[in-house]
Amino acid sequence: VFEVVLPAAAAPAPPVAAASSAATPLPSAAEAVEAAEATAPQQQRHVLYIEDNPVNALIVRQMVATLPGYRLTVAEDGASGIAAALREPPDLVLLDMQLPDMDGFAVLSRLREQPRTAALPVVAVSANVMPEQVQRGLAAGLADYWTKPLDMNTFLLKLRALLPLEATAANG
Repeated sequence: VFEVVLPAAAAPAPPVAAASSAATPLPSAAEAVEAAEATAPQQQRHVLYIEDNPVNALIVRQMVATLPGYRLTVAEDGASGIAAALREPPDLVLLDMQLPDMDGFAVLSRLREQPRTAALPVVAVSANVMPEQVQRGLAAGLADYWTKPLDMNTFLLKLRALLPLEATAANG
């Protein structure tokens, strides 16, 4: 499992007051960290990409890296993807439909069987653009079906629409 963690934007430091006869003590390091965390987003949006092709994983990793507030974890096959989702449920699963150990429908079914992952939005990311395959995926409960090759602008727009950062701050 590979993981990319993007740094959150740092909160601006509080202004330092001019010295006066009744000087205010400076906050401790713990207080400063607590104040910064209170103004920063509570967490990043976590995307799990289950993809066996390292080139496809790299492309998505680089696209997600352009979005502050999002982090990507990559699992190389269905079994490790299911394990990663159960260990740390993501906000969204991007799922290749043709994996070496099982197909995407089997992964989706196993995710739906587990209480921790039953309600996760799962989006197919597949080169199979046959209309019957897309319909089958949507009928099986996929949130969407994105086709490869991925267009960067479309990918980023859809990702932000599915996982807006504002929802993280409100739910944090």
